[in-house]
Amino acid sequence: MTVEQAIQKLDELQKKKHALRHASGLIYYDGVTTAPEGASAGRGETLGVLSSLEYELMTNPETEELLKFLNEHKDELTPQKARETVMLTREYDQISKIPQDEFVEYQIMINEAQDVWHKAKRNNDYPSFAPYIDKISKTLRKFASYFNPDEKPYNVWLDLYERGLTMEKLDVFFGKLKEVIVPLISKIQEKGDVIDTSFIKQDFPIDKQRILSDYLMEVMCIDRKYCGIGESEHPFTINFNKNDVRITTKYHQDDMTNSMYSVIHEGGHALYELHTGDELQYTCLASGISMGVHESQSRLF
Repeated sequence: MTVEQAIQKLDELQKKKHALRHASGLIYYDGVTTAPEGASAGRGETLGVLSSLEYELMTNPETEELLKFLNEHKDELTPQKARETVMLTREYDQISKIPQDEFVEYQIMINEAQDVWHKAKRNNDYPSFAPYIDKISKTLRKFASYFNPDEKPYNVWLDLYERGLTMEKLDVFFGKLKEVIVPLISKIQEKGDVIDTSFIKQDFPIDKQRILSDYLMEVMCIDRKYCGIGESEHPFTINFNKNDVRITTKYHQDDMTNSMYSVIHEGGHALYELHTGDELQYTCLASGISMGVHESQSRLF
């Protein structure tokens, strides 16, 4: 195998991986926006099959051989291809340590938990969702022990979201933050002034709030040819590629700021994804560099 052939195989691998993620993402988006309430079980079956295919794609001997070859010839790769190799090798090392049945079961459980959470939130029924918190927590601890048995589970997962960040570093950071924030809050509380928010606690028709959402996205220069807006129990952003990003919001008739801030916040996430470089499309690099950077973009707005 030549380096050129290996790069071609790398691109094919990533496109297949992206296609599976795209399909799973669309099913998830549909499930939390417009799918009928009783569709969860069937959705879980499909997501189970797709996650099994992704597992097999990432852990088969051919992928292992490809990544090994590329790592051995890293000096012959462009900086982008070298980085793609590093990221995919890291993902391979992690996913290959999880038994396939456990990997698939977790994806199905998350889908089921999402469905239960939606109902629990609407009905203010925490007890019905509590068992899933326990199941998810135990599973993630088990996976962390597969990845790095000598490290604290929280540090293992924290590193996946923010490379190199640890509980110890965060303790120092939050300790310094508290030195400033706590006295500030005390000063505000001592003032005793009550802010009048009655002007935002009125009747705001949902249809007019939808018009406001469109206007806000226009003001933020979000190209609606490539970014849609839906409605869900909790606002979120999901990207399939730089030409297909979706945000959602939650309307409250007695408080228009809830949706207003959600649209602006999720719109910030969307702008980040919409401006992904063309050369990164359908690769493992075609998304935010980290959760912290992504939130910095959304919270900026």
